[in-house]
Amino acid sequence: MDYENLQTGYDSLRLQFNGFLELEERIDAGEVLIEQYRTMKVKNVIQFESLVEKGRFCLKFTHIELLLAQISIQKSLSDENILLLLEMCTANYDNKKLLDEYAYFGLLTTTLVMGRLLDKVSFSGVNKNVKVSTRMQRFVDNSTFTSIDDFERINNYSKEYIYQAKGK
Repeated sequence: MDYENLQTGYDSLRLQFNGFLELEERIDAGEVLIEQYRTMKVKNVIQFESLVEKGRFCLKFTHIELLLAQISIQKSLSDENILLLLEMCTANYDNKKLLDEYAYFGLLTTTLVMGRLLDKVSFSGVNKNVKVSTRMQRFVDNSTFTSIDDFERINNYSKEYIYQAKGK
């Protein structure tokens, strides 16, 4: 099976395996996934010797981040959990950039989580700029591939949101 983006692939798997739907319906799904995500350390990829082991480790991030990026999962997150998840994602994004093992695809799902969270909270710094970039909005809506520059913008908007949220 070939999908044009990650969201389409996820949606297809969701229709074939009801475990995803059951997870999405749990009120505590976001909190449980955040707790699991918190235990994962980006830099641990360097402990593996083979490329297969490194790839397998990196895919664990892709899997959990794709779940955390689902609007159905994010809808039940408290403001505190949104802030916590954004903090974890910005740190993970910055750490992934330093390691060749993650590359573009490793940054994609981290950025998708951040973009959708910012969209959820209607962060004004993002919304006025997203309208200028339909490419970035398509990425946030559908995980359609976009540029590293857009990833950087979303990471920076996330940091700005965190700064403003903590300043209140």
